[in-house]
Amino acid sequence: SFLEPFFADLNSASNEAIEIMYDVFNISKTGSQGITIFGNANEFNASYIQEIAQNQAALAWHEFRGFLAAIDWSERWIVGLCCFHIILLAIALLSKHYNTFQIIFFCFLTGSVYLAETMNKYLGQNWKSFSRQNYFDKRGVFISVMWSTPLLLVGSVILIQNLWSASNLLVQVLSCWLSQAHRSCIILIQVKRQELKQRLRQAKKTDAKTE
Repeated sequence: SFLEPFFADLNSASNEAIEIMYDVFNISKTGSQGITIFGNANEFNASYIQEIAQNQAALAWHEFRGFLAAIDWSERWIVGLCCFHIILLAIALLSKHYNTFQIIFFCFLTGSVYLAETMNKYLGQNWKSFSRQNYFDKRGVFISVMWSTPLLLVGSVILIQNLWSASNLLVQVLSCWLSQAHRSCIILIQVKRQELKQRLRQAKKTDAKTE
């Protein structure tokens, strides 16, 4: 079947990704054996799609629990990092009426995400000075989850706020334009009425003179 190479590539990629997660966080493979991400193309039907979805959900939950278990949440710098992200979120929410500040703040967030790879290399070389274990692998899984993802979420909050403000401003502009157009129409109608009245008076005067 033409789907067989496709499913083979998916199986290979998913197995490689799982092995990377196991190696990086030293996650025990107990409980995840037998979980199949992608199967044979000949079994591709509705029930098989449902089974894939269930297996993916089970595997994602297992990997998430393994990721959380691999982190020592009692370390001060990790607690400080979580508080740092909470403060950034609070700043993003409280500064929604200051557009200039939010633009600068958004540039700071995107720049921090851009520097994640450089930070990962530097912290991976100096982790002993502030951490009990090395979280900063070459693939950057930890810094992507604990640094880049929260920053991107805060940036998304800023974008949503600005889109909402822009939509409200557009509604206000349209309402003002409609009200102004309505007033203009009323004034035009009044002017036309006055012109018609004057023409009617002139017509009456001309009729009276002719008589």
